[in-house]
Amino acid sequence: MTNTTTTVRIEGGENLLKELQALGGNVRSTARTAMRNGAKVVQSQAEMNAAALGRPAKHTRIQAVSLMSGVITMAVAPSKKKWWFRYFETGVSRHEITGAPLVFEGRSGLVVIGSVSHPGMAAHPWLRPAMDEKSPAAVAVIGETFRKAIEARRAIVESGEEEEV
Repeated sequence: MTNTTTTVRIEGGENLLKELQALGGNVRSTARTAMRNGAKVVQSQAEMNAAALGRPAKHTRIQAVSLMSGVITMAVAPSKKKWWFRYFETGVSRHEITGAPLVFEGRSGLVVIGSVSHPGMAAHPWLRPAMDEKSPAAVAVIGETFRKAIEARRAIVESGEEEEV
């Protein structure tokens, strides 16, 4: 399966984080919430794309993947129950399926066989088009989440509700 990623860098993002930190906000929690909110925008489009390929159901999941310190990565991927949808994204080449033996329900009853030749399948991407279409909206949602968090912290600090340490 190919790994398709999109890197989001918000213009002035470092300043947002510094301001949030100066106001006493939880930067890590806010950043994770913002990234999850942005991923949900992409996920909703991916769900609509996937529904066209099969029965309507929950096809995707959002997973936080932290590979480096200070970097938050969210992955929108096929859900555990719909794992085979990854094959729609990338396609499948012609291959042989073997077993000892393979047993499955056929048109005229139970079939027991040693191997099956799979003809392959062309790719029908559904995740990548969702990412391409909704990336600008996801970035806007991420920025809006940070803005709201800063405004909320600023209101708390200005009202004097927070105790001095």
